[in-house]
Amino acid sequence: MPRVVKRKLQKLRSIVEYNKRGKGIGQAHSEMQSYIGVLARSRVPLVDMKWAQIPKDIKEQIWEAVDIAFVVGQGGKNSVLASAAKKWKDFKSTLTRHYILPYTNDKERLSQPPETYKFIEKAQWDAFVASRLSKDFESVHSQHAQIREKLEYNHRLSRKGYAGLEDQLEETMPGVEIDRSTLWKRARQDKHDVMHIEKNVCDSIIGTLLEIPGKNKDGIAARLDLLNMRVKADLQPEYGERRTRLPPGPWNLSRAEKREVCNSFYGMKVPEGYSSNIKNLVSLQDSRLLGLKSHDCHTLMQQLLPVAIRSVLEKPARYAITRLCFFFNAICAKTVDVSKLDKLEEDVVGRIVPIHFILFIPRKEFNNHLAKIKELFVRY
Repeated sequence: MPRVVKRKLQKLRSIVEYNKRGKGIGQAHSEMQSYIGVLARSRVPLVDMKWAQIPKDIKEQIWEAVDIAFVVGQGGKNSVLASAAKKWKDFKSTLTRHYILPYTNDKERLSQPPETYKFIEKAQWDAFVASRLSKDFESVHSQHAQIREKLEYNHRLSRKGYAGLEDQLEETMPGVEIDRSTLWKRARQDKHDVMHIEKNVCDSIIGTLLEIPGKNKDGIAARLDLLNMRVKADLQPEYGERRTRLPPGPWNLSRAEKREVCNSFYGMKVPEGYSSNIKNLVSLQDSRLLGLKSHDCHTLMQQLLPVAIRSVLEKPARYAITRLCFFFNAICAKTVDVSKLDKLEEDVVGRIVPIHFILFIPRKEFNNHLAKIKELFVRY
């Protein structure tokens, strides 16, 4: 957003490009979509109503702000407001999934808006929470969850969408007609490139260290792997009459240590254009990181993660994670010394095994990560 604001002050407008199907592509389009998301979150009130019920003057403000910064071109005002409607709806969905439903029994946590979104007024937040905890919403949410479970083929396009995928295929497959069936299949293929492997590994590490629900890899399945391999007997599950206890390991952090890690990320400052504002991804209230994109994970694994864990983790876990970060740093460099690839492969394969024991990525998922990393060397 700093680039957009700077251009607005200079009275410069970026020109949004479109492909032959009329879909926006390119950097200016991505920046415009991000800007629309900021406007939708900050200017549209957080209310339990449909987009058609939002006052027209608010929609006009959004359009005027976008029109000042960008030459929109095709679609114009209608396309901008349609995008704002979707992003406003997605914002409410994000708040519901991450900040309300997981804490239905914690009234104190629900009494204040999330620290990440300080612009939300308390009165609006209280009304929104009440609407999301109502029986009517619970019924609708349950119906949509059942529909969602039936989806077998989810796309993996991220923010580039079908337009970005089509543009990419036209560059890599010149002269070949890209039909809808080809786009549909390519959109649902697993991505085994460096960027996505790095993101998966980063999500696993961050999720395990901060015990983020849904991303924490330290569970019964991972501990049973230890039992099958007959290692780390002191960390195997302990079965009681009412529940199963998982003994703490060197990767488990106390609340104070999790808060310290999050404060480290929250206070980091990087040069303009280096990465997104890490501060906006940190929730100090919940002691976790939210909404990490591929490039965010790249900057964490390349530089920031080893700094954040330096004072809280014991040496074995800290060294293993740091060495893995060094590995990704080496293969993502602008120039790679081919003569050192064999040594890199030997090093990462030899050292990723202790990472499996330390971070407790389940055996099946660990083998998938390892196989994908080995593929990188075959491509080189």
